[in-house]
Amino acid sequence: MDFLKKELDYFFSAALEKSLTKAADKLDVGQPHLSKVISKLEKEYEEKLFYRSKQGVKLTPEGSLLFEKIQKIKNALLDNDYDELSEDFRGNYSISLHPVIAHYTLPKFLGDILSNNPKLDLKISFRPSREVVRKIVEGEVDLGIVINPGSHPDLVIKKIAKERCYIFTKSKKPSDVLFYNPEMIHIISNLKKIKKLSHVKKMVPISNYHLIAQLVTDHNGLGLLPEYLAKDLGLDIFYQKSFLEADVALIYRYELQNNKTFKALTSEILEKVKI
Repeated sequence: MDFLKKELDYFFSAALEKSLTKAADKLDVGQPHLSKVISKLEKEYEEKLFYRSKQGVKLTPEGSLLFEKIQKIKNALLDNDYDELSEDFRGNYSISLHPVIAHYTLPKFLGDILSNNPKLDLKISFRPSREVVRKIVEGEVDLGIVINPGSHPDLVIKKIAKERCYIFTKSKKPSDVLFYNPEMIHIISNLKKIKKLSHVKKMVPISNYHLIAQLVTDHNGLGLLPEYLAKDLGLDIFYQKSFLEADVALIYRYELQNNKTFKALTSEILEKVKI
């Protein structure tokens, strides 16, 4: 249900993608045709709407004003659809999560949301935080739950929790072998600190937190692990000093925050997940 003329939809897509080539692919039109449509709009409005460069396109101040007007129209149409058709969530949304965070966040909201909203389709994927942020900024993913997203002008960031990493064990007298994930942020500086601990004689890199936790459980060793993951698996803190503190956050693009269905969806996720 879109009452905007095609030229404005083309402009809107180019603004979201920040690339005429990507926008043309999504619109299933040729890039030269899309460029021609944008040029026609610029002549019609007697304003330059995009700055063009080898990296893509960026909205001019006049282009930003037009983008905001179109966004308001689209949001109004979506809200009307929502109110008229159903009180349930509906639509297709993609969510991407850091795999470790997914362990203790996804079970808290996914089952209830899907069972209570049969007309809602969610596509779930798991990626490192930096890749999730990139895909949301580029418009390939709608919603993400990540570690330390950092600030970005295109993103809304809602902090959920603090993730802390400790040395964990399953035994009162563990062995002197410590398993760690070499992909953990700030791992080099943390290993220097750990080497100074008298009860750690050997450190073994394992690029999987769940496998580290299993090795700690089965082989009576030590593991440098995220707190929520380790405690969910019944492990105990061995050394009462955190080796990492990171923000866990829900992130999405600004233009989605006024979509009534999306706003309700994110509110429910935050309510169920926030720690």
